[in-house]
Amino acid sequence: MKTKFSGKHIILILFLFHTIASFVWMKIDTRPPSYDQEYHLSLSYDYLQIITHPSTDILKRILDISTYYPPVYHLLMVPFHLIFGFGAHNFIFINLFFLFLSIYSIWQIGKMLYSEEAGLLAAVVATSTPFWLFCLYTCLIEITLAGILTFSIYIYLKSDNFKNRKYSVILGLLFGIGALVKWTYAFFMTPALLYYLFIIFKELFTDLTPEKKRKFFQIAVLSILCCLFLVFMFPFIIGMYSVTYIAFLFLLIILLLSKTASDEQYAPLFNFIIMALMAWLIFGPWYLRHVFKLATKFLWTLSHAIEVEKDPDLFTFSALTYYIKMLGVQFSFFHYITLITGFIFLIYKRHKNNVRVLIWILPGIIVLTFLSNKDGRYNYPLIMLMTLLAVHWIVYINNKNTRTIITALITLISAVCFFTNAFFPFKFQHSLQYYIPTQPIYSAAGDNWKIQECINTIIANTDKSRGYSRTVLLANDAYFHKGAFSFYVKEKLPENTKVYFYSFEGRFTELTDFIIYKTGEKGLVNYPEQLKVVEEFENKAGYIAGNFKQILSTPLPDGTTAFIYKLQPGIYANKPCSTALITGKIKSELEKLGLKGDLSVEIKPISETETKKGIFKSVTITGKNIILQNLPIKNLSIKLADVIINMPALLEKDQLLFIHIGSLKPVLEIQGIEIRNLIRANNKEVAVEELTFTNGKLIFSGKIKGVPLGLAVKMKYNQQDAVLKMDVEYITLARVLTIPNYLYENQFSKVYGLKTSWDNAFDINVSALSLENDALKIN
Repeated sequence: MKTKFSGKHIILILFLFHTIASFVWMKIDTRPPSYDQEYHLSLSYDYLQIITHPSTDILKRILDISTYYPPVYHLLMVPFHLIFGFGAHNFIFINLFFLFLSIYSIWQIGKMLYSEEAGLLAAVVATSTPFWLFCLYTCLIEITLAGILTFSIYIYLKSDNFKNRKYSVILGLLFGIGALVKWTYAFFMTPALLYYLFIIFKELFTDLTPEKKRKFFQIAVLSILCCLFLVFMFPFIIGMYSVTYIAFLFLLIILLLSKTASDEQYAPLFNFIIMALMAWLIFGPWYLRHVFKLATKFLWTLSHAIEVEKDPDLFTFSALTYYIKMLGVQFSFFHYITLITGFIFLIYKRHKNNVRVLIWILPGIIVLTFLSNKDGRYNYPLIMLMTLLAVHWIVYINNKNTRTIITALITLISAVCFFTNAFFPFKFQHSLQYYIPTQPIYSAAGDNWKIQECINTIIANTDKSRGYSRTVLLANDAYFHKGAFSFYVKEKLPENTKVYFYSFEGRFTELTDFIIYKTGEKGLVNYPEQLKVVEEFENKAGYIAGNFKQILSTPLPDGTTAFIYKLQPGIYANKPCSTALITGKIKSELEKLGLKGDLSVEIKPISETETKKGIFKSVTITGKNIILQNLPIKNLSIKLADVIINMPALLEKDQLLFIHIGSLKPVLEIQGIEIRNLIRANNKEVAVEELTFTNGKLIFSGKIKGVPLGLAVKMKYNQQDAVLKMDVEYITLARVLTIPNYLYENQFSKVYGLKTSWDNAFDINVSALSLENDALKIN
């Protein structure tokens, strides 16, 4: 492809084109962020809050924002939030940067392995496919992951299989950053790098005598065991992760300065070790800090994918061919001929560098195939390499004019593909989805999903004396879901606006002020509990009956209608009602919860009229010597202020449901000896040697399932911020191993906010908390 432009000019023009198109797309499209997009934007908002409210422990706070997603992608958005204000479109700057990194890298990879024409054509084709545009125009990690992965592979090729020290060091930096973009980066990089490490060993062994081979092997095994010991066991012996980190940092410095590590014969091996050390020093802190929670969440996601997202079961034909079928989604109908031609040449021509490309593609695809959680975008970071294979056959065309015509034709097809997917979709593209696997069109749309109207209606109808409201959405549509509403509050409304939204996944609370109901399909609704709530609402049955009044009806872009209902507690004038009836019911409900003893319940009414509505000043539950689940509690008192009870449910169905609780103040005292006795009497798996409350700490030593364990938990209560902090000061296993503070302070220490939020739905008033004289006392 000889033109008056050089390759770098074409790359710059392509990047400039996509930059302009992206801002035009963003200007046209007004849809709220969908599920994952909203989640990533909200995470970036959390990082923004930490950066704008710094503290001495800011690094730990940044590391602990998410235990599932590493921090790099979301942190990169923070500067743009600071410059332009928090907004839904600030992610585009990150996506465009890594778009440039992707197209530059594939141009260079193509030039190194095939030809400059192949690299440029791969960049043009890949960035015109519908799935690429879907990822580019949405707040998803895939574009960033694709950019850093493609650039990493390019840097590896530049390192000449780790013979070049400079590029090996750069690859170490990239690997560390890439792993902090998303953990799937390791799926794509690690298998190929381990293969090339094997090649390094093989080349070294070829020139060694049998005696030197044996010694070299012994040293290699000893070095690997030493590194594993330092990473996984050394911190547990000394109880400090930081010492291990510093030890590896010094080891890296020594290798960088060592003459032996620069020896031409052994340089590739030492450069690989330097790369691995640099990567570990960058990504190690976040991964080790969250290893337990990450594994738990990862396992939950794998099972959740089959149950809720309806992914195919493992070891079925659909699961094993999933990512093969995804090629039809990732490459549009317009590019099928290019894709098929590429595979034909891949099989029959067998270019010498095809294997080098496949080494980077196939292992990651295999790993993803045998994960139950599947999505068409998970393998998308490999799209540049797959596109290179799809167009590499251009190198076999020797006739210059023919090559120019074909290149121009593919470029024209790519342009048509881009515009019809981003802005002007053809009708037949939608119908194609019924016959062949193609990516749904994701063109810009100026749809108004009425989120602003709904939130304004809720704010206008919120009780001003309370200052906050709780809303349940009986809908989980891609553009009409709990996250989209919560994000709008963060983006558009003042920080002191307290409007809480909740989806109905698995449960429905009676402490609800508003319900938003959407007709038609509800989206991701899979659990029986969810279906029951929808059925009750639609049939005006159960708790819904007689309690909610419609205050808004508005049409939505998909042809459905959104309704807002406000809680309207009724007056039961025809039914006998007394505070004695309510106190008796409260006592019986407490007994069902396992609270026994000499209980008394006192209700302070406002007036007889308000009592019939179920509205009271307060409800106070007291008892001197109470047993809760066989645990004695002294001086128990629980005061509920500003209380509303659902009188229809109580009088008609004998159900005690609290519609509203303003605040809760608990008073209680628990003796350490009672807890020890309870554990010894009822738990065969826990043997207690010591369990005491003293000096503001809970100290435990004993055996759990036969394993000796010791720990100390310190509780601190900040009355001003209404925050209870539980710090685990130490954990020892088998009296020998000490879990590093760096791990357990995140995994086991907890912070509980007691101010009004959706989760607790009312203020918890605690003025004092103490752990002294072998007793736990609150207030």
